[in-house]
Amino acid sequence: MNAKIQKSTLFKKLFVNYLVPMNRTLGIKLKAMKDNEIIMTMKGRRKITNYGGTIHGGAIMALAETVHGGAVLNKIGAFENLMVTKNCNLKFLKKAKGDLKVHFKLSDENEATIKTHLHENGKCEIELVSAVTDTQGDTVAELTALYHIKCLKKQP
Repeated sequence: MNAKIQKSTLFKKLFVNYLVPMNRTLGIKLKAMKDNEIIMTMKGRRKITNYGGTIHGGAIMALAETVHGGAVLNKIGAFENLMVTKNCNLKFLKKAKGDLKVHFKLSDENEATIKTHLHENGKCEIELVSAVTDTQGDTVAELTALYHIKCLKKQP
């Protein structure tokens, strides 16, 4: 795929919002992506709540984890690399109701580490942390996740 198209904001939104079936099911939307920062949201709809009326923990987990993939794959190429979650710990801090948001910034150090390991070894493991907030700005959950990233194409 043309690199210019992949870097366009429209393509990034289409990729996150529509091409990933799970994101579509949960209503995860890419709201902003600039440099190494990314913001995603998820509307608090009845179909993603548990019987108590709060947002289901699995939906919160998906939102917190998806932002990491979006930020990393934006920098290294979504079609050239595969990124999967190897291990994660989600800490719930407050009952989640209504719309949720996650903001994540991939540090320059983490970006350099990923690119170096991919170039040298064709694979990388990295731990990333994100926090999901509600409409009041309160943190409802924090995710710490370990990812395995693998090059799908041979390095030159």
